[in-house]
Amino acid sequence: MGKNAYYEGVIAAALEAGRAAAAEKEAAMRAAGPKWAVTDADLAGNPIPGAPVYTMLGLCGFAWLVLPDGRCPEARYVKTLPGCYKRYEGRGYEWRPREVYGGQMMEVKEAAMAAMAKVLNDEGWFGGKCYVDSRLD
Repeated sequence: MGKNAYYEGVIAAALEAGRAAAAEKEAAMRAAGPKWAVTDADLAGNPIPGAPVYTMLGLCGFAWLVLPDGRCPEARYVKTLPGCYKRYEGRGYEWRPREVYGGQMMEVKEAAMAAMAKVLNDEGWFGGKCYVDSRLD
């Protein structure tokens, strides 16, 4: 097996693990039901009387995989993939593959990225130091 075939196999396994984790987390959140009720508010934060109430299953935000060492052989391959960007803070790259989960629930994205990090770390990629980072929207 050539290097590219090996890399493609590991990436495919990571993406599949991410998709499975996202589906499982989203199903659990849907089964649990909404966590919050939100409505429109005035500038002081007071609810507007008669405004519709919406529900949220989880927090809205982003999550990505941090690939800490941009100089290793795996980095040369991963940084060519869609959704991989050079980090603003320090060395390395951030990978946000859209094909894993396209929704807005941050907890689902974190679960997907954690599953992907586990696959990459188990393979010894990036020195086994891949991790998840996230932020609220």
